[in-house]
Amino acid sequence: MKIIVTGSTGMVGKVVLLESIDDTRVTEVLLINRNALGISHPKVKELIYKRFQGFYGYPRSIGWL
Repeated sequence: MKIIVTGSTGMVGKVVLLESIDDTRVTEVLLINRNALGISHPKVKELIYKRFQGFYGYPRSIGWL
């Protein structure tokens, strides 16, 4: 299963991220943040996207979906 987490620099987002990393059913986690979280983990890919306007379809365009 692939998970997209937006706002993983916040309190709830961090918990979702950590639970996703620990869950064996989750194979990949895509973080979409305005500011870098800076986590390094084999399951995790982080995208910094300062403006969410025009974001629709971006994960598909990079081959993630």
